[in-house]
Amino acid sequence: TTTTTTTEVSSTKTVATDDDANKRVRETRRLLQDDDEVFQFVKGIVAELLRKSYVVVPRVLGLEVARELAQEVKDAYKAGKLQSGQLAGGKTGKSTKYVLTAVRGDKIGWFDDDPCHDTSQRDEVEIREPDSDDESDFDEDEDDNIEEDTEIKEKGGMKKIQSCWNGFGLQKFSKKMGTIVQLIASLIPELKYITTRSKAMVTCYPGEGTRYVRHVDNPHKNGRKLTVLYYLNEWKPGDGGELRMFFKKKGEEKETEVDIPPLIDTMVVFFSDERVPHEVLPTKVPRFTITHWFYDEEEKKRAMETLQHETQDDLAIEEERIRQEIDKFEKEHGQTADVTATPIISQTTQ
Repeated sequence: TTTTTTTEVSSTKTVATDDDANKRVRETRRLLQDDDEVFQFVKGIVAELLRKSYVVVPRVLGLEVARELAQEVKDAYKAGKLQSGQLAGGKTGKSTKYVLTAVRGDKIGWFDDDPCHDTSQRDEVEIREPDSDDESDFDEDEDDNIEEDTEIKEKGGMKKIQSCWNGFGLQKFSKKMGTIVQLIASLIPELKYITTRSKAMVTCYPGEGTRYVRHVDNPHKNGRKLTVLYYLNEWKPGDGGELRMFFKKKGEEKETEVDIPPLIDTMVVFFSDERVPHEVLPTKVPRFTITHWFYDEEEKKRAMETLQHETQDDLAIEEERIRQEIDKFEKEHGQTADVTATPIISQTTQ
């Protein structure tokens, strides 16, 4: 099983209580009751998500805005703001990381959805209740001031690339996506502790057969609860790059697979855990995507508590697992991994 390397999430805010979560759900449901058309739309999405563990939502922004955002993403890629996606990193993201393009061939960057005149750089965005009088569906966590600029390897060291965004398309998408996810969460009990989401991970698979082999976004129960993908491609059959989902329908043991075309203005929402293994099939043409992860604060809190008790022996075991993973992939794909970060592990156990 491959593990996706992600930005370390750091937050000092108090984990949501049951009262907080229940209040948020009640407020969101109240908004649903005010608009039956929206309620029926969300109800249909929820039914599909619960039945298959994923749901495809077409026509999210409309073609005009979607194409505006697609151009912003292409501009970021051409400007060199994306770097090779890394693998491993372990449960904390601090273990050995490596690049192996035969396994994961994308270029990625992490971005705030606010335009570049806003210089705040934070790892998480805090969700607040949708408000009928306010179009803003998210508010950044004022307690979390961790800077997270993209670093790109260059001769002689690392070059920092500013992670703010040029244009307003990403902001428009984030607001619409946030509203939809909050409405979904209000109708699914296991999602009531979702209070934060990741920054936008902007992705380009450059073509020439680049892919991402089968994997799970959250194999370690680190808090990721929902994955949201948004596609920006004028896709046609034969281009490749479909998202292949593996899932079990409710009440069935046999695994089913389905290929989803990465069509422009299409959003895919799925559970981030082992319920939905998935892969990106080889693409012949450049393929652009935006990804967000929504975090369950209770699960994340438990994960952080567990990590605080990890010993040097635990870290060494994880390093050995990653080494074996690298050896396996190198043999399978005939490619040498580029190890980009290796931790220092003390020989003394704690």
